[in-house]
Amino acid sequence: VEFFFDGKAFATDTGGPYAATYNASSASNGFHKLRVKVTDLAENVGEATITVKLSIERDAPEVSMLQPSGASTISQSSFPYTVSASISNMSSFGSIQFYYKNVATGDIQAIGGSSSPSATGEYAVQWSSAPGVGTYSVYAEAADGAGDIFRSNMTTLIVQ
Repeated sequence: VEFFFDGKAFATDTGGPYAATYNASSASNGFHKLRVKVTDLAENVGEATITVKLSIERDAPEVSMLQPSGASTISQSSFPYTVSASISNMSSFGSIQFYYKNVATGDIQAIGGSSSPSATGEYAVQWSSAPGVGTYSVYAEAADGAGDIFRSNMTTLIVQ
């Protein structure tokens, strides 16, 4: 007896009662097909297919700012300035983007980002041009492969 998930074989069992366990942890939520194919000693083949709906609860990824950490004060001459964050518990990485928000005006600007997965879960970009003197909230947003967005904590950066 062969067992298939969305057309791909995942198990074979040659002794009854026939059973298989499928690890669906990396499968997407939604509808999938499970198929069982039986071949008897005379090479007769029988198949049965069912459609199942997966709704897997996964732990949300955690996005944490590494740099700046806490409240930091730097001068405009410190630019370009490296901002970095870490992502843990993300099963499928899509992208990460860094932003800064002017605390006085509420304006939000993109710093930069990456769509390349990191083996360490840490990401860094250069904030190339210095903003004006002021106080800024810096944060990162990570998107998983399904497009769900996860935001980091905001850290304060004072530029003098």
